[in-house]
Amino acid sequence: MLHPLPIHGTTQFIAVRGARPGAPVLLWLAGGPGAPALAWLRVAGAPLERHAAVVAWDEPGAGKSWRAGR
Repeated sequence: MLHPLPIHGTTQFIAVRGARPGAPVLLWLAGGPGAPALAWLRVAGAPLERHAAVVAWDEPGAGKSWRAGR
């Protein structure tokens, strides 16, 4: 599920995916400027969702949070 978050006066986005409530949280932070994390979550994060709530954050200037980096 995609969630908008107000951070320092901008709207940034995180996605939370996982199979069960109460699972440990795995936070995915993008590896570099402009690298969207949300796309990664759908592909590479899918196997991890059986064991954890996988949270991906699109940093300002990347993906859905692109406008926040302007």
